Amino acid sequence: MAFNFGGAAGGALSGAATGSTFGPIGTIAGGLIGGLSGAFGGGGGSQFLPSELMQRYMDIGLADIKPPQWKKKLDIQDARMYARSGDRGAYEDTLRNLVELYPTEKRYGKALRKSLKKDVDLAQSGFNVADQIYTNAGLSFTDDQFRDMAKSAEKSGIRGSSAFGDFLKQNLIAQGKMLTPQQEQLSYIFGGRAFPRTSEGYYTTYGSTAK
Repeated sequence: MAFNFGGAAGGALSGAATGSTFGPIGTIAGGLIGGLSGAFGGGGGSQFLPSELMQRYMDIGLADIKPPQWKKKLDIQDARMYARSGDRGAYEDTLRNLVELYPTEKRYGKALRKSLKKDVDLAQSGFNVADQIYTNAGLSFTDDQFRDMAKSAEKSGIRGSSAFGDFLKQNLIAQGKMLTPQQEQLSYIFGGRAFPRTSEGYYTTYGSTAK
């Protein structure tokens, strides 16, 4: 089976360009990986897919790439913006993504483990999220109700405002006070008669009579 030299050259150039964002080592690794993928997967002529062993070497090469010092510093600074705004969960999610992207880099993992030891305060970071969700649903809540919701979410292991928002939506849907995405689509088609709402704020099925 013929070796695809044209695809290898093009793949190497493309891979090197992508890898250059990670510094000199990234350029070399990107070029090697791009060359392999071009030789065995792109362009015309007879081709074949890389073997499982080749794929493993490619994965190892990616895992060994380390970000340069300036990028690590910038990544941590960007992540800390979430922590300073009171959303520790978003800070930790950013660090998790970096840990997955650079498994051999210890700085991100160290920062994540340190953050997980600290308490979160959803009452600080989650109020605006809760207010928006309830307002969009045509509902309201008291300060005491919000504190109870925040405490319940924290006990469930929720640490960020985004996850807190999902938690609130799931609870409202379970209570029948918020439509599922599928029900919302039906309401756009059939209007309010598809899911009438009672005076207590509960949705009913099509054909039911709202109080």
